[in-house]
Amino acid sequence: MGRYLGFAVLVGLLALTLYVYRFEVGDLLAFHRQEITATVYLDNRCELRDSTLIVRDTATGAYAGFSRGFATLDTKERNRLRLELAPRYKDIEFLSVAYPARRSMTLIADCSPHPLIDLF
Repeated sequence: MGRYLGFAVLVGLLALTLYVYRFEVGDLLAFHRQEITATVYLDNRCELRDSTLIVRDTATGAYAGFSRGFATLDTKERNRLRLELAPRYKDIEFLSVAYPARRSMTLIADCSPHPLIDLF
């Protein structure tokens, strides 16, 4: 019985680790990254105009602004893209998670307060 429980815990930890590092595992499996034009759709849940946000390629620093809810950016597959405030807004910080680039993707701008952030 103890052997099966230990095996189940090990499998669970392995599954959790693979989930947490899913983007990195995907990077290891993507040997040939193609040049793509990513069309990024914006799901804006903030009280900001779409024009105040950009999508940035964290590998190259290139960015594109949003117009009518979407932006296009030349990048490579699996380069990380993230939402940021436009460069003209230097005194305000907007934190977002970076996701691997795909030809078509949606990024969510969520400005609601998160209770865990208040703890730190």
